[in-house]
Amino acid sequence: MRRLLLAIQNQLGGRGTANTLPRFTAATKVGDSGLSDDGTTLTSTRPLLLPAIGGSTPAQHQGYRESFIKAWAHVEAADGSPEVMNHLNISGVADNGVGDYTYTIDRDFADALYAMAPCIIGTPNNDRNILCHTPAVGSIRFIINQGGTPADYDHAFILAGDQ
Repeated sequence: MRRLLLAIQNQLGGRGTANTLPRFTAATKVGDSGLSDDGTTLTSTRPLLLPAIGGSTPAQHQGYRESFIKAWAHVEAADGSPEVMNHLNISGVADNGVGDYTYTIDRDFADALYAMAPCIIGTPNNDRNILCHTPAVGSIRFIINQGGTPADYDHAFILAGDQ
């Protein structure tokens, strides 16, 4: 909440404090910030956007658009038929064969250089692995193996990057 108040304060040109918002006269518009105050309620006519990183080193503890997870899914596939049980920004799955899945991303990434973090769900086994194969702006393919042989396992993944 403190960060939101600071972001609003910055849009208001520094008026107010981190814990309180300034009050204005009835129906005051605050520059081009999209904020207005009727004396009782502070409202926004557009969403408050987080800044882009804008450099090579982000500020400590700062939230940026690029730093949020943009897609994730939890998939049950141990029975040989993949089913997306829960997800964000995933519109479908193609079963390419045993242990081979292509997921369609609903809102494409800006490029294929996004981060991928897949995992196999189940009892630990050093002989299993999951390969991120052929990332594209609108899809990602994963291949699951056990002992070098394709295998169907429940799995999950998260994707993060520019959209």
